[in-house]
Amino acid sequence: MNLENLLKTLSKSEKSELIKLLSVENMNEHSRFENGVVCVHCGENHCIRRGVIRNNQRYFCNDCRKYFTIYAKTILNYTKKEIYTWKMFIKLMFESKHKSLKVIAEEIGISRMTSFRWRHKILDVLDKRFMNDKLRGIVEADETFILNSRKGKFIEGMIGRKRGGVSKWRGLSHEQTGILVAIDRNKNLVSKVYGCGKINRKQVKNVLSNRIKENSLLITDGCAAYRHFAFDNNLEIRQLKGGKSLGGGIHINNVNNYHSGFKKWIAMFNGISTKYLDRYLAWFKFIKQKNDCGYLFNEIILA
Repeated sequence: MNLENLLKTLSKSEKSELIKLLSVENMNEHSRFENGVVCVHCGENHCIRRGVIRNNQRYFCNDCRKYFTIYAKTILNYTKKEIYTWKMFIKLMFESKHKSLKVIAEEIGISRMTSFRWRHKILDVLDKRFMNDKLRGIVEADETFILNSRKGKFIEGMIGRKRGGVSKWRGLSHEQTGILVAIDRNKNLVSKVYGCGKINRKQVKNVLSNRIKENSLLITDGCAAYRHFAFDNNLEIRQLKGGKSLGGGIHINNVNNYHSGFKKWIAMFNGISTKYLDRYLAWFKFIKQKNDCGYLFNEIILA
């Protein structure tokens, strides 16, 4: 039986499963050393094969005299599960139709707590290695706010707030976590939690310092903190009263659309702890810019 005839015998669900398996196989762990083995400890290339450990090739560096495997200094090092299980987890985690940790855990045969830890290991890598865009040209910047959450943490003497609750304080306050998003017209992006309440000069500097090229045009609302940042960094700035467009491409519509999309997306999780918010910002940015599991596995996790 040739391949074409075999495919015809498969049901719709079996074809779907085959596509999943093939896409997982495209995540090639051997691409880490495709240009030659380099020591992960000292960066030299005087390495030789020396034995096998946990079914993985072990290497020895003649310069620093240390051993390592292809997974050394990655989240996959010393994992007790097969690498295929990790690949399948990544594939399910980044599917367009969101699946809960419980569902993913049941599908690949791991515990719910392991599923939670794996998700945050991957998100931590994304936060550290994917959030490095440089902005240039016309750059829009604005803040959005999400109610603080201490989900999963017991605080003595404090009554837990229900999901979807409201702040006890009117307007901006210490109960509102602020997120600064800046985006240029090439869709390069910076997004980061800056603190609580109204943004100030120091917070703008902490997020945007060395992230916008000189002589770019910064478009913001009327907040004075951006004016000081633009002056200190040789940037032209246009500020919009009430965020209203001035015409001629002078608007902050792109950044406001990004805020809206992020809030709709994050609502699927039924509340997340504020301490993890930067990681979820990295996840959303990856979905909007790449959403390629092969790239994630080969270029970020194994980088």
